[in-house]
Amino acid sequence: MHVDDTLILCGDREVFAVTLDDPVREVWRWRADEASGLPEAIRPRFASTDDCKPVDGGQTILVVSSSGAAALVSRRTGRATFWGGVWNAHSAECLPGQRLVVAGSTHPEGNRLVLFDRHQSGVELFTTPLFGAHGVVWDATEERLWAMGQRELQVYRLADWEGTAPRLDLLKTWALPDEHGHDLRLLETERRLLLTTWASVWTFDIRTASFAHFAPLANIRDVKSVDIHPVTRQIAWTQAETSWWTHHVYFKQPERTLHFPDEPRLYKVRFNRG
Repeated sequence: MHVDDTLILCGDREVFAVTLDDPVREVWRWRADEASGLPEAIRPRFASTDDCKPVDGGQTILVVSSSGAAALVSRRTGRATFWGGVWNAHSAECLPGQRLVVAGSTHPEGNRLVLFDRHQSGVELFTTPLFGAHGVVWDATEERLWAMGQRELQVYRLADWEGTAPRLDLLKTWALPDEHGHDLRLLETERRLLLTTWASVWTFDIRTASFAHFAPLANIRDVKSVDIHPVTRQIAWTQAETSWWTHHVYFKQPERTLHFPDEPRLYKVRFNRG
């Protein structure tokens, strides 16, 4: 896993990266309306970016937008190497075999997980329902896909993966400790999931299939994203402070607050651990 001290942030039309120096320095920025590799009709669907996962060793950013799309974006060139349309998309994840999955939340054409091939932009391979789908993470150790909706956590296996008609087979479902599941991350070495809901931040122990409060952020409401640096163990998170957005990124271990007064409506933050 590639890890550095760059922070990836997104909100509205902007996706950008800053260093964690004091003061921070911007080192990269992306907007769909200025990027190559996207059809004109899909550009407006990146008006409300809501996830920005580093992949491919941090060289690519998986950008997701609730306006209805996801894209793989090269850090070096800014070019979109893949795009897919999914209404109210809230997260995505790269899967084995050059495939990826996008979680589409509440919308007449949403409430589902959608599979794509990275080399076939815009072509859906498979879809399965999940109400309020908000989070997806791949667990390479167990070769399982975890997905979270508004009220439930689910785990899937990859089926018929080598063929032209791959699918996700649902294995088990757990009710969330409270409603409005939002962000979902994997703590690989701890074999736990880290997840946020409307009322708190939780962990899910994969080995015991049990939920527990995440002590550093327990009972903090409206946490839109949370991430843990795999080396320093510093925690970064964003919290809805004006409707669904913020101008701050908060840290624990050690504590710190970054203020971005000129950025419109920040939403999620990720350490660059691609």
